[in-house]
Amino acid sequence: MKVIYLCSFLLSLVTAGDEKCLGISLQVGGSGGSYEVGALWGMYYALEALNQTDKMRYDAVSGVSVGSINSLWMSMFEKGDEKAMVDGLSDLWGNLHSKDIYQNWTIPYIPLRWRHGVYNNTALLNLLEGIFEEMKPVKKMLSVGTVDLNSGTLIVFNENHEDLPKAVVSSASIPLLFPF
Repeated sequence: MKVIYLCSFLLSLVTAGDEKCLGISLQVGGSGGSYEVGALWGMYYALEALNQTDKMRYDAVSGVSVGSINSLWMSMFEKGDEKAMVDGLSDLWGNLHSKDIYQNWTIPYIPLRWRHGVYNNTALLNLLEGIFEEMKPVKKMLSVGTVDLNSGTLIVFNENHEDLPKAVVSSASIPLLFPF
């Protein structure tokens, strides 16, 4: 986790000419992702009232766990399109149900060695692949962190990874509960 904090800090220090590069790191688990979205939504509308929405024009986003789902979404919007970004993310979470994330396996009680997880989270992968296909390409710097369970090594994927939806699902999955 220290590496993610360091990566996020370094992203926030990047400069492009005389302009500042803004970055945000989202790292929360489970339903805390909806809390994150509520905080982003509230921040946007508070800044809008002050005519300062430029403070949310992120150049870089990073995420771990459910924060990686929100980061992927945020990376799909151009700078200057923050209203659509927070409203769309709020709508996504407002209409999300557990069946959109995971389901029981068709044949229950088969040992984990054949399934790699108690639940089937293919629904989340399908949801993210659909969103990604509809909204691509990625328009911001993106980093998604996950851990290799065999080695304990942190793996960070960026916006150029060939299968971002799968990387995000890997980051958001709880070991032994979900197969990715």
